[in-house]
Amino acid sequence: MEAGISKAIGQGQIIQNLKLLTTDGKVKNGGVLLFGKSPEQFMETAVIRCIKFDGTSKTHIVDDKMFGGPLIRQYQQAMQWLKEKLDICYEIEGSGPRREIWEIPETAFKEIIINSLSHRDYYDKELALP
Repeated sequence: MEAGISKAIGQGQIIQNLKLLTTDGKVKNGGVLLFGKSPEQFMETAVIRCIKFDGTSKTHIVDDKMFGGPLIRQYQQAMQWLKEKLDICYEIEGSGPRREIWEIPETAFKEIIINSLSHRDYYDKELALP
């Protein structure tokens, strides 16, 4: 599992630990965001939009992509999109493996994406899925 959770812990226990269900068994927003196939169907803001501009004026859009789905997939797709847009060079020292040097440090753009997922407005309501 990508989250590093032991496979010995059942899905039901994980859902209970994360408090993803209401007392009457309905899925909360967090459950939809983490495990729903298309959370954006229920919360229109549950997407990441990545835009690349030509220059600094923000008047000429070169690329514009929207990523939906569960949060982990949005994160992965946004990271991949960014990596395709950013410059990278390599440093080779001795016989060891080469070191990637991104135009923007990878930890910085990981932090940006995670913060965007964590702090966006998802609305403050419980969902009742059909």
